[in-house]
Parts: sequence; C-alpha cells; structure tokens
Amino acid sequence: MKVSDKLKQVITRPTQNLEKKGIDSLEIDDYSNYIFTTNNENWFKIEEGDRRLLVVKCPDNALEKKDYKAFYNYINEPKNMNELYNYFLQYDNSMYEIGVDRVIMTAYKNQSAYENTPAYTEMFYKEPGLFAGQCISSTHLLDMA
Repeated sequence: MKVSDKLKQVITRPTQNLEKKGIDSLEIDDYSNYIFTTNNENWFKIEEGDRRLLVVKCPDNALEKKDYKAFYNYINEPKNMNELYNYFLQYDNSMYEIGVDRVIMTAYKNQSAYENTPAYTEMFYKEPGLFAGQCISSTHLLDMA
C-alpha cells in the first residue's frame, strides 16, 4: 500500500488504539489533527476532489530576525495569548459543518492536484488546441504523453 493511501486511512479513522506499556490496548475515539510542513515541492499526492488536506503555500522568503523576535515577544505575553484564546472561543463558526464540509480549495492545492495528474491527462490541459478536431488513436496519445 502506498504511503499516501496509508495517510488517508490515518487522517479519516474514527478510532485509534491506546496502548499503555504492560496493559491491554483500549480503542478510543480519534480526534487527531495533523500539520505537515515541508520545503519540498514534491510532497503529498493530491487527488482531484481531495477533501482531507488544506494546502497553503508560504512565502519563499524567510522573515527578518526582527520579525521573529517581535512575534515571540508577542506570544510570550500572557495577555496576548489570552486575547487570542478568547477570540477563538467566541468565534462564530456556525456557518461551517465541521467534519462534514470539505476543506477550502486554495489555488496552491488546485495547482498541486493538477501537477499530480498523469502526463496523458495533463497534456490535454496544457495544449488542448493540439487535439481539437482530430481523431487520434490511444496508442498515439500514449506515445505523445
């Protein structure tokens, strides 16, 4: 089984086993969320219509040292973290059906899904004019791809 298929199973599983050392395992509800970060352009395989992954492209340039210092000074201040906590506590998310609605389709996710399409499909997106009004055999299409 491919890594991407195993990952799908882990992300969507309703329960997981909790195993304490020397004690029988116990099945519990799985409320896990995952965050993956990478600098690699070839990361997860995203299929068309994926509903599991929220994909965000971060800026290529690192922040300056003063920006990092300002950020950490801000989050190390208990008052600021309390305000952020209260913001999310009072945030009206009634417009979303959490766990039911699909995640947002970002432009970067859409681009990544497109780049994961097979070459024989991708060529129709890149150069549709090459195929207009033509009758082409599947063997020739495969050779072109």
